[in-house]
Amino acid sequence: MRIIMLVLMAQISLWAQMSMVSDPNEDIRESSSVGYEERPGVGVYFEPAFNPKNFIYNYQVNNIPFDLKIENSPLMGVGAHLPFNGIFGLNGVVAFQQSTFDYKILASQKAQNKLLDETILKKKDLNGSVKSRNLIVQAGFEAGYGIYKNYQYQLMIKPLAYASLTGGKNFFDDSKFENTSIWGYAYGAALRMAWGPVAIEGGIRTSHFYWHTNFSPEDQTGEQIEDDKFMVDYDTPIAPFVKATWALY
Repeated sequence: MRIIMLVLMAQISLWAQMSMVSDPNEDIRESSSVGYEERPGVGVYFEPAFNPKNFIYNYQVNNIPFDLKIENSPLMGVGAHLPFNGIFGLNGVVAFQQSTFDYKILASQKAQNKLLDETILKKKDLNGSVKSRNLIVQAGFEAGYGIYKNYQYQLMIKPLAYASLTGGKNFFDDSKFENTSIWGYAYGAALRMAWGPVAIEGGIRTSHFYWHTNFSPEDQTGEQIEDDKFMVDYDTPIAPFVKATWALY
């Protein structure tokens, strides 16, 4: 009887020790999943060239209106996201874009000659093109939920929506107009797929841009500063974009 009791006590002690040792596979699953969505990522951002939609502008010199056409290059730069939890987070883009504006004065030849005689303007100021190098910064919120997660392979698929505010600066090349600030907003939807530290995101977005500038004081042609102005207000259509990021830790 004493032998049986000793065997039972030894067995109970062994079970107790085994219960205190966690399953290695469970540890791997837990360690791979904890905090995965909280890791911020930084990488590259690309949006193809687009034609403006709802294009409103006011380009005039000496109170004479001009016809204007715009052509944009692709938007390229750095994209990032900073998740708060599995649903909400921050997102941002710092990107560069070049815009080309073709302008043509809407006035008779007689009026053009008079303008050239009475101001410092040259023929290239009445019919030509000007380039603007644009620095664009967007920051806002995102919301989404991972519809598929595989902790063993660190794979996640997450649809999300976002909204951002836009700020920036355009730098005109060989123009009498002063460099000015860019304002606007953007919103859209995307699908993010993460595999380990790498996340690939693709989606669609609509952006709105606005700016207003005037001739520099030394180039002013009229009595009022608003006699020479360049205002642009337009939307982009539903444009595709792609972003690839790497987790910071």
